[in-house]
Amino acid sequence: MVTTKELIQENNEKREHLTEANEKYYSNILVYIRSKFLLSERATEELLMEMLEHLLEGQQDGKSAEEIFGGDPRAYADELIGQMPKEKKKNQVLFGIQLAISVLSWMVLARGAVLGVLSFFQPVDEHLYLVSTATLLAAVLLIVAVGVIVLMKVVNKTAFEKKKSTWKVAIAGGFSGIVVFGLFMGIAFFFKDKGPVIELPWVASLLAGFVLLLVSQWIARKNDGAS
Repeated sequence: MVTTKELIQENNEKREHLTEANEKYYSNILVYIRSKFLLSERATEELLMEMLEHLLEGQQDGKSAEEIFGGDPRAYADELIGQMPKEKKKNQVLFGIQLAISVLSWMVLARGAVLGVLSFFQPVDEHLYLVSTATLLAAVLLIVAVGVIVLMKVVNKTAFEKKKSTWKVAIAGGFSGIVVFGLFMGIAFFFKDKGPVIELPWVASLLAGFVLLLVSQWIARKNDGAS
């Protein structure tokens, strides 16, 4: 059975055979539908592939995307979205778990790398405060989740704009950066050295990070196969 990732790769390859005008029309619909992240990813990619193959066949007969799908791509896409299934709860939960473990793995890896480099020049504090760490992880996950939702909404809203409003993305990114910086500073101030403490050497931190990264990749593959 073809996985969702393989469908996306196949779509990328076949899209290269579209004319410039047809590719632009189709890509706008693709971005618009993919930014509806609560839809079933599997059903989304199957629908996009079906549309692409239909468009390629029409293109061989000299037809444009507008002639095949109509002059109002947003309305056409909304009609398709209304008939599509939502992502299964199980897959949403697996995605959340995979995201949490992935974020944690990079945090642990970054800690190990920074302490490892510093240890060659000076003594380093290898104590880990559990409440401080858990709070920081929760904050990062919240930021990532909010950031993804905001980005998807901006992308969805601007998908069919003839002149893409990159300034909207820039403003959203800049505002998010300020919020993230402020949040981290607040956590560092209010939650410094809180809770039970354990000693985690930088080498153990690197190893734990790699293991967590492998686990997150395994969950991602399992989720892809289950969708």
